[in-house]
Amino acid sequence: MKFIIPLKLFLFSKEKKYLQISSEVFSGSFPREFYIRSHHTDKVVKFVLDEEKAKLHEFWDGEMAEYIPSVPMKNVKCVVVVR
Repeated sequence: MKFIIPLKLFLFSKEKKYLQISSEVFSGSFPREFYIRSHHTDKVVKFVLDEEKAKLHEFWDGEMAEYIPSVPMKNVKCVVVVR
């Protein structure tokens, strides 16, 4: 299933340059990838699970996951999905 989520559903931290959203948007799961559609430009960007960050969290408790954009972006470094 391809998830395309509207940008307006995310919280944005301008200082830390990340977006945040609840896993409820994905029916409580953490997908391997998803897409975000900008309501400003109508552009769609793919985000994928940050495998390196996941490996660093040995005691990952399933409460959050970080995703990185498939193309470099100047305003967003990652997306954090929280349970």
